[in-house]
Amino acid sequence: MITFGNKILVINENQKIKILLFFTLVFMLTRQVPFSDYNFIMNIALVGFFIVSIKYIWGSIVKNNIINLMIVWSFIVLSIMMFYSIFLDNNPNYIIRFYLILSFVLLAYFIDGEKAYVKIFFILTGLQAAIVIGLEFYLMFLYDEASFGSSIRHFFLASGWGDVYTYGDGLWNIQLRGNALLPFAFFISLIYFRGRRKAIVGSSFLASILFAGNFAFVVGTIFFLTLYLLYNTKWTKQKIVLYFMVFFVFIVLFLKPSIDFFEQKIILKSQSSNPVRID
Repeated sequence: MITFGNKILVINENQKIKILLFFTLVFMLTRQVPFSDYNFIMNIALVGFFIVSIKYIWGSIVKNNIINLMIVWSFIVLSIMMFYSIFLDNNPNYIIRFYLILSFVLLAYFIDGEKAYVKIFFILTGLQAAIVIGLEFYLMFLYDEASFGSSIRHFFLASGWGDVYTYGDGLWNIQLRGNALLPFAFFISLIYFRGRRKAIVGSSFLASILFAGNFAFVVGTIFFLTLYLLYNTKWTKQKIVLYFMVFFVFIVLFLKPSIDFFEQKIILKSQSSNPVRID
């Protein structure tokens, strides 16, 4: 039995196992600092979670013929891509890993929803966001540009906990292992919460995304917010004119700085991380 707000959730043994595995999975993913040496526990929890859920997943798939057909074709496409990648002499370990990851992404749609999952997710990702924000302000006020190279950054890199650095502008990029769920937490908070709680939780996760200093996080967040705004706006002629004017002003004021920023990021990425992703 789990208390969620003012409600009491009664769960059976199978659900208890799934909740425990889900907690272990999210905990190990977000707490890779300092438990990065125990990532195998996260993988075991992930596989175990889907094994325990397989009966529900299969029942969900067969209930909808269209979804069933889409899943079958998706697995066929994934399998073709896997064999093609093997034909190109790519690393078999990476091929199998990403094949499993994409397969789990497809199957995750059919997992039975539990409010306990949501509560666990926000507690653990909220802890990660608090660490990122706290570390940002700690470094911002206590360390200067001259001290980061030989101490802080070296410590995190040597520990395998990610990268923490600054360009000397007073802001630090807190690229910790375990940050991957922060954008998803922000997206879900806008959909799940209402009123003041949405504003507080959403703004906290948004701050952690900005402080994380991950370019992909920022691009994904902008894309999500654009779709979120378009989907939730009740369109009228007045709103169309207003949004067009705001968009036009934004383009005039921020187009050049935005292009310069993206060009700089693309140049930096093209020197290292993008070639690795292409490989």
